[in-house]
Amino acid sequence: MDMDITCLQPFGTMLDEHYGKFIIANQYASNRTIVEGALANAFMASSPGLELFDDIFHELPLRKELNVLLATGGKFLKRFILYKPANKGKWIGLPFELIYAQEWTNNDLCDSIERCQMQFPEAITVSFWTHTWLGANAQDHKWQ
Repeated sequence: MDMDITCLQPFGTMLDEHYGKFIIANQYASNRTIVEGALANAFMASSPGLELFDDIFHELPLRKELNVLLATGGKFLKRFILYKPANKGKWIGLPFELIYAQEWTNNDLCDSIERCQMQFPEAITVSFWTHTWLGANAQDHKWQ
């Protein structure tokens, strides 16, 4: 998971529940499906040794000349996961609210772990969407 994601509760049970699957989350709130929306690569998980993760890692060097979002970001991940027939049934997409909790356009809803836990009681983690890959244009978040 990205450095701007904070755990709000243990997620071991969620990992056990989806053992043998590549776990990702919808980048948008539940009003859009993964197919309509996008995947974010800010949170990815799997059981040890899952082939799908290995396949992703082997694909990355082939894309090094592309824009960062196409080479490694959600657009790459969505194409790789959804549209590669060999990957059907090997992944699970979790709801946005469980993993990212707050929208990337409105990420000031909580400023402490306690407040985030109250604001998003069902969330396993919360993202602050700092976009540090933007370099000097990235926003600074209030707490790290």
